[in-house]
Amino acid sequence: MEPNAKRQKLRQTTLLFKPASASSTSVEPESSIPPEPLPPVNESSLTFDSPNKEQHTSPVNDINDPANYISKKLSDDDKLSFLKSKSDLPHNFECPVTAGRKFKSSWMQQRPWLRYSITKDRAFCAYCICFGGKKNIPGNTSCSSNLSPFVSCGFSNWKKATGKDNYIDQHMLSEAHQTAEEMAHCFLATCQPGKDIVAKLSKLLSEQQIRTKKGLLSIIDVIIKLAMRGAPLRGNWVKKTGEENGNFIFFVNWKSEFDKDLKDHLEHAPKNAKFTSPRIQNEIISLCESIIRERVIATVQTYWSVMADETTDVSAMEQMSICIRFVNSNMEVCEEFLGFVKLTKMDAQSVFDVLIPTLKGWGLDLTGLVGQGYDGAAVMSGSNNGLQKKVFDAYPNAVYVHCRSHVLNLALAGACTGIDGVRDLFDNVAKITSFLGDGAKRKEMFKQNAATEANDELTALLKESGNDDNEEEEDEDENDDDHGLHKSNKAILRGAKKKTVPKLCPTRWSSRVETLFALMAKYSSVMESLEQIAAQSKGEPRHNAQSYIRLMKTPQFIVALVVVQFILSFTAAVTKILQAKECNLGDAYEEVNGAKECIRASRADDSRIKLWGKIQSI
Repeated sequence: MEPNAKRQKLRQTTLLFKPASASSTSVEPESSIPPEPLPPVNESSLTFDSPNKEQHTSPVNDINDPANYISKKLSDDDKLSFLKSKSDLPHNFECPVTAGRKFKSSWMQQRPWLRYSITKDRAFCAYCICFGGKKNIPGNTSCSSNLSPFVSCGFSNWKKATGKDNYIDQHMLSEAHQTAEEMAHCFLATCQPGKDIVAKLSKLLSEQQIRTKKGLLSIIDVIIKLAMRGAPLRGNWVKKTGEENGNFIFFVNWKSEFDKDLKDHLEHAPKNAKFTSPRIQNEIISLCESIIRERVIATVQTYWSVMADETTDVSAMEQMSICIRFVNSNMEVCEEFLGFVKLTKMDAQSVFDVLIPTLKGWGLDLTGLVGQGYDGAAVMSGSNNGLQKKVFDAYPNAVYVHCRSHVLNLALAGACTGIDGVRDLFDNVAKITSFLGDGAKRKEMFKQNAATEANDELTALLKESGNDDNEEEEDEDENDDDHGLHKSNKAILRGAKKKTVPKLCPTRWSSRVETLFALMAKYSSVMESLEQIAAQSKGEPRHNAQSYIRLMKTPQFIVALVVVQFILSFTAAVTKILQAKECNLGDAYEEVNGAKECIRASRADDSRIKLWGKIQSI
């Protein structure tokens, strides 16, 4: 077609849609003036709506339809509009029924992420559409995509939406959805005006810290309780279960059964933040040690003294225990243990280099150090190059006092080993007590004899002496001789309460008197047990039992037993006083003088007569 002919046809088409004027209803005749030339028009680009075609109008705004956000790259504005869009259905809107089931608007009340597309009759997840959620779930029968139907084509399996299968909640509990939900909350918090994201995150962090603290406090409580009882925290590793069977893990799991905060912490805390590892246990114990030590040191007044003693523990590690002694604000004598310190060398200079920096590190003012007390070892007590000399040179007010309980122990050891009869007595008593305690059968035999047998003559003698185990004060008119016998009798009754005869301590001579007390009180039970062993045994056990029976019937053994027990009953009281925390110089001096007077009075004739009566009763 020629260009002029095309223009003529276009002009005629345009006139068909030109509105009529008010004065005329007829078509204006063609003007004789030639029209202005028009630009060329491409016919293929011209489109016209049919007058009979209906215009499609969506029942909801496009911003509320989740189907419009599928498979699109969303900007931040799109995400914000979609997340803030209303999820409620229009009033009186009825969802179409598919296979006897339909979408229920009540599903969206408890699930702010759930969106329903009216145009597609499908459900979508707003969080996962905006921020991922690519993990598939069962029930995706209508989508060819590997994505979850809540993200791709939409979920429409209403039969399995809730109930037993509950695909909606399966999606909500999936890891991908939870990650997307967290990202959506952070995104909304960032985009909402007037709300600082830093403040929001700080609040979440603060809430998490509170939950962690509650769980940690429960764990600390378990550690403290076990430590107070001296119970081990850790045990053996069980290969089958891959767990440790120690006390700590056991009681933590037990406490979590009724401690909601602890249970929540153990179930949801990251593996590296459960605070149950051995390293954390040791760290908590160390922190508790520091807190207790700080509170003790805070009560120390201007002046104080230090006591230290070294020993080897079960792991063959040399360590030094450190204690301080001071008078508090209430004028009470206090003696507090501060801790153990590892020693690598045992010479005086090495111990000094460990002791002084440790005391300074604990916050003690060494200008107030006025006393030091150690045992009699040359490394500690040496007057020329010992620890006490080095401390005294550095702090001239620190006067050294040899531990008086150690001094008494050394005096007893020297006196007892220097007399043949006393030395033989302790050797024989050690053999007898070891023989009776060898094996469960012998122990049970002695317990039965001690429970059923009674030394009537000895009991009568104790009653005649006017002894009362519950008596707290003696008569003021009682002379030193009677006072000494009274103490001896009380010691024997104290030994009678023991179910066994304890073995002799190899180092502390003052504690050996407890064995003598028990042997005196249970003399007949010991003899009967030895006779039963001799009758029921053969070979060496029978020979030893008969030898001990003959030994205990000899006058030398009985006299030595009664006399040594009588003398040591005074020193036992002195030892107990010297080891007491509240001991002071006045009490110690009074007790020592009293013991000396009793021993001096025991040399009188009356005392020897009463001792002889006790020997005859045995």
